[in-house]
Amino acid sequence: MSWVKDGKQSLWLRQIATTSNVEVVPAEEVRYVGVTFSPDGNHIYYSTYARGQNLGILFQIGVLGGGARVVLEDVDTAVTFSPDGRQFAFIRGYPDEAKSAVIVANADGSGARELIVRNRPLSFPLAGLAWSPDGKTIAVTGDHADELRAQVVMVDVAAGTETLLPIPNGARRLAWHGCATALACSSTRRNRPASRPTRFFSSAIRPAIRGV
Repeated sequence: MSWVKDGKQSLWLRQIATTSNVEVVPAEEVRYVGVTFSPDGNHIYYSTYARGQNLGILFQIGVLGGGARVVLEDVDTAVTFSPDGRQFAFIRGYPDEAKSAVIVANADGSGARELIVRNRPLSFPLAGLAWSPDGKTIAVTGDHADELRAQVVMVDVAAGTETLLPIPNGARRLAWHGCATALACSSTRRNRPASRPTRFFSSAIRPAIRGV
């Protein structure tokens, strides 16, 4: 979790068993846009924007703290790991080119490549994405500027193609259930009052991606 004080943000780890909090990254003038545990649970990957900067930087740090290491630059969301932990994916925005892309890279930050690109009016909002447990699909939040219907985009990792899974409200976070047979989303209605709670729902997705 991130903690804000005097305009600075720090990263803390809560021990669930003891409910104690440990500061992992000291307070800095940054904005956190994503925090993810490595599959082995030994490291935390986090993305931040420095104050006044538009370049997101992905760092890796041990769960017990220590020195943070820069993994990759131009990372605009939290990362999601492949089941074997050897790769991760994230969303990168290209505002000057009116496009956005799902990027896949090796766990050490090397070999970054565009898996799939969307050009306006289509886009990948800088929100959630989740790599399926079978490694074949990455679920990504999607949007269409000319429509009011939000999307979950099912990206085929091998082919770099997409299949749409329409949902009733805007998706913010995505998580897989079981063996890639269902997907859970947190969602908000467009223009809903801030006081209204986020809604959670799940959807069986296997029929939607069959034949991809």
